Amino acid sequence: MEYKCIGGHTFDETLLGDGCVLDIGCRGFEFSKYFTDKNIKTYRIDPDEKVFEFAPYLHNLKFDMVLAIASVAGETTYYPNGEATMIREVDPDPTYPHIDQKYSKTCKTITMDDLYKITGENVDILKLDCEGGEYIILGETFKPIPKQITVEFHHHCVPDLHKKLYPAIIERLSKDYSMHNDVWEQRHGCGFNFWDTLFIRKINECGRCGHEIDFNQTSRDCWYCKKH
Repeated sequence: MEYKCIGGHTFDETLLGDGCVLDIGCRGFEFSKYFTDKNIKTYRIDPDEKVFEFAPYLHNLKFDMVLAIASVAGETTYYPNGEATMIREVDPDPTYPHIDQKYSKTCKTITMDDLYKITGENVDILKLDCEGGEYIILGETFKPIPKQITVEFHHHCVPDLHKKLYPAIIERLSKDYSMHNDVWEQRHGCGFNFWDTLFIRKINECGRCGHEIDFNQTSRDCWYCKKH
């Protein structure tokens, strides 16, 4: 395994193949830029159109998507503040200092299934930094399609939602993914949280040779690369 951390999000670079990257909550663009600079197809997703005003230029702008991922397709309300974009479905704590619920906008929503119809299901990395939206995306209908999921959980934004849904999310994901870097720590002046958790699908293809790797095995080295 070869961990790399970009913009506070960790992934295993050896598992990169010919799939795409889904950057949900792309504000700042440090994570997505790393992959676009390598000519890896990267979808940058955020409901706040202002996020994209100063985005690094992409030659093919169809990979920028001004919308939110939600449980149903349609429209929702979101609360922008320049630092975070939170959608109504996560029922934000009204005392959360970065959200002014009096100031809201409307955006389009699609589901993860809708997103896969656009991007295809060959997804090397799903990155989630969406201010509580991860609890919706990784909910009961989530399918183990991405090879890796690098996620910032937002206990500090929605503590009741975290307490309610986090244990079930981990239980479901553990059937298909191994969990790494799940450290309860302080960052960004926001207290303790699981800021940078990585999930690696237990059956994956080696990014170097394409052979299948079973992460249930004791050795995490690709048997083909090791042999040759």
